[in-house]
Amino acid sequence: MGKYGLDVIILTNPANMFYLTGDGRLCAYAMVTREGKIAVGVPQTDVEDVKAKATLDDIVGFEDEVGMIHSLARDFEGFGIRKGTLGLEYAFLPKPRIGMLTHPHGKPEAVDVKDCTAMMSELRLVKDDAEIVRLQAAARVADAGMGAAVRSIKIGMTESQIAAEAEYAMRYAGAEDFYKTYVASGPRTNIAHGIPTGRKIEKGDLVMIDLHPVVDGYTADLCRTVCIDEPTEAQQRAFDLYVQALKATISKARGGVEMAALELTMHDLLSGRRDTFHPQSRWIIQGIPEKLGALDSKNLRSRPANLSEMFRNHESDKCDRGRAHHRKDPQAPGIMGSKTPSTSQSETTTTKCPYRLFRFPGPTL
Repeated sequence: MGKYGLDVIILTNPANMFYLTGDGRLCAYAMVTREGKIAVGVPQTDVEDVKAKATLDDIVGFEDEVGMIHSLARDFEGFGIRKGTLGLEYAFLPKPRIGMLTHPHGKPEAVDVKDCTAMMSELRLVKDDAEIVRLQAAARVADAGMGAAVRSIKIGMTESQIAAEAEYAMRYAGAEDFYKTYVASGPRTNIAHGIPTGRKIEKGDLVMIDLHPVVDGYTADLCRTVCIDEPTEAQQRAFDLYVQALKATISKARGGVEMAALELTMHDLLSGRRDTFHPQSRWIIQGIPEKLGALDSKNLRSRPANLSEMFRNHESDKCDRGRAHHRKDPQAPGIMGSKTPSTSQSETTTTKCPYRLFRFPGPTL
């Protein structure tokens, strides 16, 4: 906090609260002082549950927004904070919430306010061993959800039904929440994050599935794109170009190389072949396609077959708690592609992987 000129912070983002206290939930806050003292305010109904889970010095329950403001005043007074600088998560808080947390009946007048988003991002950038274990658990749940979603796909099924299959499997495997579940099919796959709708799957569709289970406060992000039946000529051309761009990008992936440089490498190769994609495409690429029994491209380096295997091969991972950053995993069989958390290391696992466009037979519902 000293580096950022802060004397105290108030966190309301559940992921940030979880990071510093061991518990995070909506309609709550955690006040943390520069000396490391923690006071938590939660709805009265949740006090005992939070006591059992969180590391804290004080906890107060409230009934409504007015009670929260009074609880904040109590905590400022309890910690002896009458002046100084308060940090709030500007990137997370809407203006009315900022107004509530800085209400004159709660915050002392001599306490100034500034953004603490950058501080929290820096604090959470590198994961420790315990966090890696939690990311592994989230990855296994994502694998279970994706497997269930892909196995469930039938012609005539809706996007929402596919999402339901994935979420049921992830809940059953241990997910406590979801960042989002995206399913888009046919022409809707041009949307990077398509909210599932009642659109029915048709023969020849691409179906893009993007899952984000939350397990013990951590999220893994896994994306696959399934081809229903044989790929069209246009889909095949897009696949071939993407493999070329992906191979060029992977060859530059080393420790110290910025993600922006890798993205530009891929986009520069794709930008000269706009005719290969949708006329209005903005290069929304969600993993790499695969088809069983065709288009073997030799000597390409890749990540392991799924998220949970990938995590076993890394000592650390640079990703924000609550939402992992991504790199591509082109190998999982039976589905077109994936996104997996990034690492600060250069490639630690080398396997020979045939890049293939997957054919999904698509039985009728």
